[in-house]
Amino acid sequence: GANSSKVPCHFSTPSGNIRCLWTPEPDNVACVLRNSGRAYRLRPAGKAQVIRLRLARRGQTLPRTQQIVFPKSLSCRDTNTTMTCNQDFGRGAFSLAQKGSHSS
Repeated sequence: GANSSKVPCHFSTPSGNIRCLWTPEPDNVACVLRNSGRAYRLRPAGKAQVIRLRLARRGQTLPRTQQIVFPKSLSCRDTNTTMTCNQDFGRGAFSLAQKGSHSS
């Protein structure tokens, strides 16, 4: 919508096991793997950080293999059970999955 770059955005994988929140101030994207509680936060610069996060709200379900792009060069893409977020022009990233979650 018209003000979408100024409003927080909740979204999730089609399975609903990974839930995410992008906030414009401070600009970051954070996601949690619900069954394990593993969570990461990524800002436009620097490495992804391990955090504690609980998101009760599922938000909009992304279609499989959908990419969502945020202001200041952050983006996320999903499969049915995996969410990968990265800095489009940096090295920071994280991937959440049942097996093999990691950050850089």
